Amino acid sequence: MNLKDFSQEDLLAVCLWAEARGEPEEGQQGVCNVILNRVKKGMAEGISAVILKPNQFSWTSPKDPNYAKVFTAKEDDPDGWKGAMSIAQKALAGELGDVTQNADHYLNVEAARKQRGGKLPKWAEEGIRTGKVTVVIGRHTFLNLLG
Repeated sequence: MNLKDFSQEDLLAVCLWAEARGEPEEGQQGVCNVILNRVKKGMAEGISAVILKPNQFSWTSPKDPNYAKVFTAKEDDPDGWKGAMSIAQKALAGELGDVTQNADHYLNVEAARKQRGGKLPKWAEEGIRTGKVTVVIGRHTFLNLLG
């Protein structure tokens, strides 16, 4: 199976699961909001295109340890999957409020610094420095870089 074979609903749920399964429900909702906000802002044509766009979500790379896990998430983590699917279904039904205040980017600052030898990606560094942070939920910092 390939990520392109997932339905839009399953792809959205698996993205939420892969990106934020250790976060509170509101954190998963925030990740979902960022995806929806990117579609609204024209960063890609549709939810699947946002998720599958290269270099947006590390878990979509076959080299990432989370890549293989997404194919068995439903069986291996039924409760986590159920929560992610619930948020995905609300989003697709247009019933999900935006807890991120229109954010179009997010990251785990601590994890990013650890992976990058103490530095943040340039977009995050500049966004934080220029006051583009909209909210922090769990370990994720959300930013509105595109307005």
